[in-house]
Amino acid sequence: MMTATDRDSGTREAVGEASRYAVLFVLEGVSGSERQATYQVLTSILQDQGVKIIPAHISRFCLEISPEDYLPDLLEAVGATRLSSDKLADDIRGGIAMQLSSKSVSLPERIREFFHFAKARNIELAALSGLPQASAMALMDSLGLTELGIQLVVMEHDNVDHFPRADSWLKLSRSMKKSPKECAVIAGNRVEVKAAMSAGMRCVAVPDQFTAFEDFSGSNAIIEDISEYSLEQLLDVLCPHIGD
Repeated sequence: MMTATDRDSGTREAVGEASRYAVLFVLEGVSGSERQATYQVLTSILQDQGVKIIPAHISRFCLEISPEDYLPDLLEAVGATRLSSDKLADDIRGGIAMQLSSKSVSLPERIREFFHFAKARNIELAALSGLPQASAMALMDSLGLTELGIQLVVMEHDNVDHFPRADSWLKLSRSMKKSPKECAVIAGNRVEVKAAMSAGMRCVAVPDQFTAFEDFSGSNAIIEDISEYSLEQLLDVLCPHIGD
């Protein structure tokens, strides 16, 4: 069996023209950290109220919108309508922010390796976040992305049903002086995919346990197990015209 080291040993040399390209991602989505944090926080808070949830509840209700919006449906689904969703929302948001700023979150190792690989080949990397500025910066530090010099654009999305939108990706690309055609998005859920497609960007879906069931049709590729791809293959999928 060919190992990751074997597969990556023949990687291409850095290509000067590659600097035209950028790989973009949602900071809290690329590692699945926000979804995992949402599950952990909701599990803890609702358990204290005698309510049990499972990952499927996160997949069904909590992927796209703020706690104020998803809690009524979630509480109804688990038979806990006696609880006040308004009261719980602030606790949930605060708990998620605390989780994301802790050292318990991490990037999948293959994603980390790819970011280093791309930077070495002059690919620009940038993150979009809907978290408050302080939380987003803390998460960048926790994930080890600050040291890579990855650009961060924060667009807080409280009370916005869908994040990111197409104009979110476009704002990020403009800040990098890149055209949409020079940008490729690593997307963790279908909202990110649809927004990237609407922005005219290449998009590769990398789902996690909470988003694997979603419809990613329209994306340029779906990578179900990123560990099966060499770093060279990942670069080819995201930026196939490098070196043309």
